[in-house]
Amino acid sequence: MSITTIRVITDNYVFGGDFRAEHGFSALVEHNGKRIIFDFGKTPEVFRFNFSQIGVSADEIDVGVISHGHYDHTGGVAELLKLRHPALPIFAHPEIFSNRFALDPDGNLPYIGMYWSKQYLEGLGADFRFTTEPVEIFEDVWFSGEIPRDLGFEGRSPRFRVEVDGFMMEDIIPDDASLFVKTDEGLVIVVGCCHSGLLNTIDYAIRITGEGRIRLVIGGTHLSGYPPEKLHELFRKLEEYEVEEFRLSHCTGLVPFAELYKRYPDKTKPTRAGEVIQIG
Repeated sequence: MSITTIRVITDNYVFGGDFRAEHGFSALVEHNGKRIIFDFGKTPEVFRFNFSQIGVSADEIDVGVISHGHYDHTGGVAELLKLRHPALPIFAHPEIFSNRFALDPDGNLPYIGMYWSKQYLEGLGADFRFTTEPVEIFEDVWFSGEIPRDLGFEGRSPRFRVEVDGFMMEDIIPDDASLFVKTDEGLVIVVGCCHSGLLNTIDYAIRITGEGRIRLVIGGTHLSGYPPEKLHELFRKLEEYEVEEFRLSHCTGLVPFAELYKRYPDKTKPTRAGEVIQIG
């Protein structure tokens, strides 16, 4: 039996230890001898510090994945590239460099896109593999590509904006992507912010991999803005899937996490920077 290991590099929370917390997400996924870094946290400083604690060198990373082009998932990508010698293949949707903003309560539109340009990152050794389609990166490991939003009420965040040809439009964040890992115990689904929706993402993972058992869902799920009735509907529908464990963090929100814990106390656990999770 193979072992899949997930090391959480960056998260909103840390419970002691040598890691630092910030509003962002990054994880190192190891499966069948391959190392995939999924997202790069919010700031170069925290990413570099936390990465130095995990005991893996930058040159030992085989592939990078960017879940979507927001600052809190891409802030440390340049730092990792600076630490490496060879180029790094990075799987991502082609729209990760979109010019993005978010409407705040005061009516302002602060920038929330990536800090870095494509040209700058390529100059540091990024080898982008842009795709909207699912790709099996390694055996039993898929980059999801663009996730269909077939289940109705998920996948809209009206406060997000994107600038296109000088006009400000609602940003549906089509580049939202996840990582699907097929293990002996079922699927591991690693999500960044899950802007496509948790149900849509789980449903698509099953369709792409052919595996109906969900061993673990880990990462941010952007449930913090859901009204209570919508959240309860989502959790009711979630019962249709065989999810063994939830490690929802980052942008999930404390209230949604608590609601999920009340429904599934044996399945729901907090996640923190520095956490190491082994499957198998």
